[in-house]
Amino acid sequence: MPDYPQYRTRSATVQAIQFGLGVFTKPQLLAFCPGANIGAPIEDLADIRWFQIPTSVGYDYVYDGDWVIRDGFGRFYRCEPEDFAITYEPVVDLPGEYSPRGFYHWEPVETGYGHKVFVYESSAASAPHVWLRILQGDDIAAHLNADQARTVRDQLDAWLAKAAA
Repeated sequence: MPDYPQYRTRSATVQAIQFGLGVFTKPQLLAFCPGANIGAPIEDLADIRWFQIPTSVGYDYVYDGDWVIRDGFGRFYRCEPEDFAITYEPVVDLPGEYSPRGFYHWEPVETGYGHKVFVYESSAASAPHVWLRILQGDDIAAHLNADQARTVRDQLDAWLAKAAA
């Protein structure tokens, strides 16, 4: 088989709910997806008979257990649980704190060798930057723009994928 180009999804954060019969009321579903078509005999009960979301090609039925995804553009998609599980993971708020100047400093990671790795926002005025700093006796630091930070992230993601295999 010839070597074809490989692609991966771009990192994007979406909002999603997992629909379940008897879990949501009509007002709760409409708060998440205002254009939805929802069949419910009584507004404030979780007795939903059908749930359809607006998509770019019309309405799509949502079934018990399906995920409803709202992307960064406000578009809605239905996703089956198996596909959702292999495509998405929860966004975790990593611990850290804001500096007195208002820049976020994530908690350092201590390595097995006793080094500390720090990541924190930079005050560069030209464009967003981040500091990557390693303390191992001497202080080693790199000031990265967004493209450079993405390259480092991609390299780490590639290593993580190999390590998981």
